[in-house]
Amino acid sequence: QESFYIWLDDDSILFSSGRQKDEQNKSLSTDFFKITLTGGEAIKQFSLPLIVTSLEKLNDDRFVLTALSDVNHPNYHEYSDEKKGKVANDIKENAFFDEIHEVPFWANGAQMTDGKRNRLFIYDVNENKLTPMTPPTLTVGDFTVDKTSGKVYFSATNFKNIRSLESQLFESDTEKLVINKLSKSKFGVYGLFMVKERLLVLHNRRKTFGMSENPVWSVWDFDKKVMGDLC
Repeated sequence: QESFYIWLDDDSILFSSGRQKDEQNKSLSTDFFKITLTGGEAIKQFSLPLIVTSLEKLNDDRFVLTALSDVNHPNYHEYSDEKKGKVANDIKENAFFDEIHEVPFWANGAQMTDGKRNRLFIYDVNENKLTPMTPPTLTVGDFTVDKTSGKVYFSATNFKNIRSLESQLFESDTEKLVINKLSKSKFGVYGLFMVKERLLVLHNRRKTFGMSENPVWSVWDFDKKVMGDLC
């Protein structure tokens, strides 16, 4: 079952899939396959020990991605197979009940979200190394990669117990892995796009009608650290 895909080059795509997964840990891993437009069988490229929600190519050797992370197991991707199996067994044994610690605890399409965060990672294909770019309590919304500077811009919110419906803008360097907060104000961010060194933001100002207000396009002003008009 394919989930999402990205273009690797003009002739091939990389897609995530549920095929060929370990039955014991199938809910806690994501496989990626490459297929060319000229035909042929999809070839497995790599497997990551997390549920990957989005992925973007940084260069031929590295990918930036978001994946679901459990606040109770923030280093799950570093666990041994034995420890991963124990976590999977614990989840299976306790599947008949849920203990709620946060609100909201449910999201359409994602089901239970209690204790879960959408975390930013960078993956090195040659080293087969998965490195977190955000702390365990920060949940990431959308992100975009500036391949020229190697920076990642993303919307996120940091919370404990009660999650805000608004988020702030951040940037992170893919080499130093240092996070900087860009915005002081919070927005309802729906999309981020890097176009010719300009950061385009689709967001909801929520000034008049709150969450029901239509989103607008703006450009982030790096000097003034405010949203500017698109035109």
